[in-house]
Amino acid sequence: MKKVLNILVIFIVLIMAACSNNTTEPTEADTSEIESGNDEKVSSSEMLTENEFYQMLASPKDYIGSQVEFIGKVFSVEKDNEGVYLQVWQDIHNNENNMLVGIYDNSFEVSTDDYIKVKAEIIDEFEGENAFGATLTLPAVEAYEYELIGYADAVSPTEFEVDVAETQEQSGYVVTINKIEFGAEDFRLFVEIENQSDDVINFWKHDAKLVAGNNQFDSDSNWAADYPEVQSELLPGVSTEGIISFPYINYEEVNQVTVHLGGSSDNWDISIDDFVFNIEW
Repeated sequence: MKKVLNILVIFIVLIMAACSNNTTEPTEADTSEIESGNDEKVSSSEMLTENEFYQMLASPKDYIGSQVEFIGKVFSVEKDNEGVYLQVWQDIHNNENNMLVGIYDNSFEVSTDDYIKVKAEIIDEFEGENAFGATLTLPAVEAYEYELIGYADAVSPTEFEVDVAETQEQSGYVVTINKIEFGAEDFRLFVEIENQSDDVINFWKHDAKLVAGNNQFDSDSNWAADYPEVQSELLPGVSTEGIISFPYINYEEVNQVTVHLGGSSDNWDISIDDFVFNIEW
C-alpha cells in the first residue's frame, strides 16, 4: 500500500499541470512520503453514498479506508512497470472533482479523454496548488475494479430504448433502423444502410430529421460522443452502420417519433424519396 502511495506522489510531481482551474500543482511539502491513516477517519467496507462522496471531496483524510464507486474522464496518464496512474475528472460535465487513481496493473490500456468506471479504496489525501495559487485537496484512491466505458454509458446513459428492426428499400438502396435510445442527454438512432444497386448511393446524414410531438429536431454532430459514423458514400455491394445523434427528447412526453432520412443515387434515372419511419412504443 505504501509503495502505491509513493508512486502516486512521484506521478503527481511529474505530471501536474495547470490545465484547468481545478488542477493542482504540487507544493514542496507534497514531495515527501505520504503516510496513510487518520485517527478520525470514516472507514467502511460499504460504498459511500452520493452525499458522503461529496463530503469526502472536502476532506478525503477523514474517509481513508472507505470505498468509492464513480465514473470519470481521464485527463492525465502515467505508467511504469508497477501500474497505471491517472488524474480523472469525477464531474465529467464540468471537468471538476479531480481524483488521483492508482491502478496496480500495467497491462491496463487507457488514454487521455477515455471514460473509466472505478471501484476503489481511498488511501490518502493530496494537497496542492492550482495555477492561481489556491490550495486544493484531492483524494488518492487505489482501484480494485476498473473498466473503460463509452460516452453513452458515461455521459448520456440510456433511459429508455425501443427495438425497431424495420427495413425500407428503394431501387436497391436499403435502410434499416435497428433501435432507438433515449439517453440522459441525447437521442440515438442506430442505422444500417446497404447498397444492393449497381450504382454509387449517397446518404445525407446532416439532412436527417426527427419529429417528436410538435417538435422537429435536426441531427446533432456531438463530436465529443465519437459515435460510429454512417458512411456518406457507398459503392455497390457495400454496407455501413452507425449512430445518428439528436438533441435530448423526453420519452415520457411522447409515445412515438417519426424519422426522415434522405439519400440519392448516382444514377440520375433513379429517384430516391425520403425514407420515413414511424416508430411507436
